[in-house]
Parts: sequence; C-alpha cells; structure tokens
Amino acid sequence: MRENSSQVVIIGSGLSGLMTAYELAAKGQSSLVISKGPLIQTNTWWAQGGVAAAVSRTDSVEKHLKDTLAAGGGLCVEFAVRRIISAGPDLILKLINAGMLFDKKGLNVSLGKEGGHKQRRILHVDDQTGRALHEFVLGRLQNDPELSLFCEFLPNSLVQHAQQKNGKFTLKLLDIVTRNTTSLKCSHLVLATGGAGKSFLYTSNWEGATGDGFKLAHDLGAKLKNLEMIQFHPTCLFHSAARNFLISEALRGEGAKLIDDSGHRFVFDFHKDGELAPRDIVSRAIEHNIKSRGKDCVYLDITHHSEAYLQKRFPTIYKKCAALGYKLDQTTIPVVPAAHYTCGGINTKVDLVSTDVTNLFAVGECGYTGLHGANRLASNSLLECLATASFCAETITSSKSGVQIKFDKSYQEPNETIDDLEPFLVNALWEEVRNLMWNYVGIQRSELRLKYALEKISHIEKLLSNLKLEQLDRDATELINIVFFSKACIQSALTRKESRGCHFLEDHPEVSSDLFTTQVYKGSLSKEPLLKTSALTRNL
Repeated sequence: MRENSSQVVIIGSGLSGLMTAYELAAKGQSSLVISKGPLIQTNTWWAQGGVAAAVSRTDSVEKHLKDTLAAGGGLCVEFAVRRIISAGPDLILKLINAGMLFDKKGLNVSLGKEGGHKQRRILHVDDQTGRALHEFVLGRLQNDPELSLFCEFLPNSLVQHAQQKNGKFTLKLLDIVTRNTTSLKCSHLVLATGGAGKSFLYTSNWEGATGDGFKLAHDLGAKLKNLEMIQFHPTCLFHSAARNFLISEALRGEGAKLIDDSGHRFVFDFHKDGELAPRDIVSRAIEHNIKSRGKDCVYLDITHHSEAYLQKRFPTIYKKCAALGYKLDQTTIPVVPAAHYTCGGINTKVDLVSTDVTNLFAVGECGYTGLHGANRLASNSLLECLATASFCAETITSSKSGVQIKFDKSYQEPNETIDDLEPFLVNALWEEVRNLMWNYVGIQRSELRLKYALEKISHIEKLLSNLKLEQLDRDATELINIVFFSKACIQSALTRKESRGCHFLEDHPEVSSDLFTTQVYKGSLSKEPLLKTSALTRNL
C-alpha cells in the first residue's frame, strides 16, 4: 500500500463496488476495494440476462418506469424509480464511449426482452452480460494509468466487524488466506456487499452471498427495510451437478416455453402473459405445478430455435446444458425456482446511497432505494448498480468532510491469529439454516411455518452468541451473518400480513390497501408508511 492511500473503503468487488471505484477515480478520488475472495467472485460474474435501459427510439423513461412500477406491486418509491431509470441511457452511452461492447444488431445495439417488460430494452453480451461488464470495469481500473492511480484492491479479506467513532470507521478484517486479523480506519465506507441468497438451500447466488453488509450496517446503526422481499428466479437448472446454474430469463424473452411433463404451458393458468409474467408470478406457478403434481421440476422448451442461433445467442447456457446431456435445440431443460435477489436492504436517503449513518453508503443489491418495491423487474439490477455507483461517487466527492483523513496503518500489521472452531458444528448449522429458510420461508409462506422457523433460528442465534470475535473463521462469520439476516427476514415476513410481490402468505392471500415498508432498526422491527413521491420531492 502507498502511504497516501485513499479515504474511501468499498466493501465488495461486484459491479456496484467496482463502478463506485471507477466513478471516484474518474473524479480524482482514491479508494480501496475490499473483496473476501478473488475479485471475480461476485454475483455480477453470474448475471446472464443484461442491463435494462430505455435506449431505443421506440422506448422511453416513462414506459420503463411503468413496467417497473407494475412489477413492484405497489411498493416502489416512484421518485427513486424515475431517477435511476432516467440515468440509464446516459450511463450506457458513457460505458460505450469508454469502450464497452454490447451485442449489436446491424449498426444498433441488440435489445432483448424479458418478463415484465412490454418491449425490448435489455442490452446484453451473449448470455454473460454481468461478466462482460465486470471484466470491462475491472480491466480499466487495473490497466488504465489514470484510473489505477486512484484505485487499489485488498482481496481475500472479510470484514468481521465495524464501528464508528469520532467520524471514522474502524473495520476488523480477517485475512482468509493467512487467517490473521487486522484493523483498518477510514472516513467514508461504501457497502457493495450484494444480497443474502446463500441463506437458502437452492440459490442462483455465488457462495459468498451471505448478507454481510446487512449485519455490518445494522451494527453501525443503519435501518434495514423490506427484508422479507426475496425474489426467487423461476428457472435454475435442476441437476445435481449444477444446483446454482441460472437459466436466463432471456430464453423466455426469445420464445422459450415453460411446460410440465404433459406438455401443458401452465403459467397461462396464472397470468395472461404466461412465461413473460413478472418473476414472482412465474415462480409461484412453477412451485404450484411441482407440488400439486408431486413432481421434482418443470421444463423449459426452446427447441424451436436452431443450434446455430442458440450457440450464438446463449453460448454459456448451451455449453453448460450440453455437457450435462441437454442440447437446447433438441431437448427440454429441467428447471426449478431458486432464491435469487434481495429486494429490500439497507435504507438509503433521497440521494439513494447515503444511509442513516454519517458517511456510510450502500450501493447495488445491498441497498434499499425503493426501485424494486415488492418484486424486481428483470435486468433492473445491473442498472441499479451503475446508477447508485454514479450517485455515490458524486455524493462523496461533493462532500467537504473527511477528505484529508488517511488510512490507519494498523491494517498492515497482523495482531492475532484465530483459533479453530469445531468444523462439524459450523457445517451442520449452515445446512440447518439453509434448509430451514428454504422449507419454511420460501416462495409460499404461512404464519405457522414462519413462527416455527423463527423459533429455530432464534435458538441457533443463541448458540452463536457466546462466540468471541477472535474465534471466528470465514465460515463462522458468514454463519452469524446469514443467521442475522434470516431472523430479520422471518420477522419482517410475519409483520407483513398480506400477499404482495415476492411475499405470498397463505393465511392472508389478499393484497392490503395499507402501503408500508418493514423496518429493522437496533434490534427492533416496525412498519413505516411508504414514502410518497411528493414527500421526497419536498426534501430535495
């Protein structure tokens, strides 16, 4: 590390974290990006579909906004939706001008269509858009002299604990390789830690999606909102060798049909848009079909397209499925829903990045902006990463506070080595939590199942409460984080006595007229009326 390293620490090396560093560097502000694994180990790397933006002449911000609000089930904050969607076209153009290459159709970008979108607006790079964006931004940060001067990386470091005192944040880091612990101080802390999909047995997320940012933010005094809103992606590959392999919604956008083993296109029984209905509806339709028929999965059929087309449009998916015996042009693909996206998160203010804690920011999936409401519209996630990163960099660089504060050098000096816990106990509790969340807090919930899950998760939380920080390795730390998230998710789900978007409660299948967010703050949980656009506008 250079002695004049920056004041801004960014936790997370997914698209939102890297883009925040990228935008800061472009403004001459240095930052340090902390990643608990190699920099490419993120959910972004697995994002297949694309990034939604109103770039077509036949599209508009108003049309994109309308689709987003419809998918969000009444819980979107319209001001946030409008601001993020309005920023989309310019952010895409900025990337293209910097050298980012999206797929083209002739001279124009090729636009895909996904569930909930009334027209084509999904920019993509084959079926690995997240990876392409991630590689592009990371490449610029590492190889562009003007940018790399202002950005440094600290991989294989897990933030175990954070506190704020006298305007500075003190972070306690675990070096995952050496297992040493160190401390680090900074003036501005950006959480780009993603969601908590790993809390569920079946998930499309990478193994590190353990809700780390939610626990850190809560410990620092930030509010968390709508943690019950977990989006389940309708189509993950059902195969023992690929339990978290996503089958992109873009296949359905190109005409893939969802059928059961009798060939029935059952989603039309639930929604007029069939396979292109919002994700919450498609996921519930699949689960209903599976459970009511006593089956293990349903099937995705895209055999009407040629091998040449499928290999060109979906090369990653085609190759993966073919290796497991499924040729997309010849056979149907077995699929099931899986936990995919955390629609709630760390509460942000009117700028959509500042939290309730001074100089603590949240970007990407870990933040709650109000964009997704009760159910995220497909491909709005990468858009939110780009937009909140831009907003965050603008907020930090326009701030007058903290610009002279340096990193505390103590992070370079190991101060203690952790002791081993009983691995079998940690592993057993990991599996218990994930099974508990999948079976009792999944796509369709009931108060009885939720109360049972709360009792079990509270017992596990008590078991872990006596562990000292210096005893914790990565597995134990992440276990504590998913237990914290799981309990907050369950409590939030019990508070919302209605069915809306991602949250379907069998005891209350109706949609309530009461619009509110669930809020976790300092260990307590409450309901807060949904902010209206007019109220937000007055605060600008």
